[in-house]
Amino acid sequence: MSHDTQRKSVSEYIGWLFKQYKQAQEELKSDAYRIVDHTIDKKGQHQLIIQIVGKSVTFKSTPQKILADDNIIEHFSRKDIRTITYLACQDLEKPKHRIILQEFCQKLNRLVFGVKNPKKDEVLRKMPSEISKDKELLNSLSQEDAHLVGYATATEQMSLEKEAISEMKESHEN
Repeated sequence: MSHDTQRKSVSEYIGWLFKQYKQAQEELKSDAYRIVDHTIDKKGQHQLIIQIVGKSVTFKSTPQKILADDNIIEHFSRKDIRTITYLACQDLEKPKHRIILQEFCQKLNRLVFGVKNPKKDEVLRKMPSEISKDKELLNSLSQEDAHLVGYATATEQMSLEKEAISEMKESHEN
């Protein structure tokens, strides 16, 4: 190997090493925050406990709030950004409403569901047919709850049709 070729490869290596060093420094500078822990609140949403690097100061935030703020998200490591994104997507995929109650209402002679909205911490009382007509509410239920509503609606409709047929037969007989 010639002296010039050797010198060129050494200078290329030093240039590459310097580039790697600068990149590592940039990454260290930009990681001003780190995820210390995460919990799930009463509403079922992820809460991240974030620490300011180099200080004992922590604060809580949801993954969605962090992702919405470019000034904050750019100061997390790549691994933490991946975690934040994953948790935010998990929260989006969760059903927004849950059926927590099924009861038969004697007065209406129908089934009534108690539908819980965890964000508002309230329970709506609705008949299956009402839920079936409300596409937004129906889409915010889990597949299992939506199936239950569909089954109850179909059963309710069959019952109403049987009553109508019986009434028609009685009126024709008279």
